[in-house]
Amino acid sequence: MALDDNVGGMQITDKSKMAVVTVESTLAGIAAALQTALQSSTFANDDVIYTIQIIRNKNSNDCTAFIVFENES
Repeated sequence: MALDDNVGGMQITDKSKMAVVTVESTLAGIAAALQTALQSSTFANDDVIYTIQIIRNKNSNDCTAFIVFENES
């Protein structure tokens, strides 16, 4: 990952390593669910996380988090 001034954002070093993990929980429990997911064996110490987006489901207190990362392992 490198910051490229010409693009104005992050440059992906190897797009074949891009991955997305989803985490589902209630609004009250999403922080703990994310912490558990980030500490799981899915992620290695050298993985690069690009973004974590939390979206609340319509008409409920359930939500889904999307973790976009570059899998370095």
